[in-house]
Amino acid sequence: MESLSFLLFLSALVGAAIGFERESRGDVDRPGQVGGIRTFALVSLLGGLAGYCYSAQLWWIAGFLSVFLAAFVLIYYIMGASITKHTGITNELSVLYTFVIGFLLTSQLLPTQLVIALLVVVLLILSLKHETKELMKGVSNHEIEAFISYAIIALVILPFL
Repeated sequence: MESLSFLLFLSALVGAAIGFERESRGDVDRPGQVGGIRTFALVSLLGGLAGYCYSAQLWWIAGFLSVFLAAFVLIYYIMGASITKHTGITNELSVLYTFVIGFLLTSQLLPTQLVIALLVVVLLILSLKHETKELMKGVSNHEIEAFISYAIIALVILPFL
């Protein structure tokens, strides 16, 4: 088991990695954007503290920190969406995900290697924004409906046969 100081440092580092990806988009200073390296590192560190409190049987502190951050992000989203008229929620979800990653690192509910793997997956998803938009431009509604029909058959009907 890793030491608490190492896990908190790792939490901050993980948050900084997600913040770096968000900041690399170049629109962090735009109104309605959540933040960059420092913001995400602090959010992940807050999640790390909540995870430590959870593992130390201080559930009420962990719950308070979780509810506080969720409420803060919700208020920030509502205010930002009303000002900018931009209703994208990726940045806000990234903040919540960063908090959860920090929480999972210090609470040890999942192995550290699995939490790092989750980080890599979220970084991949966040970094492929332009590629997915380009992909969706070339996909017709008919192709989407065909894929959904195939998925229903393969994942819902076939297991019962």
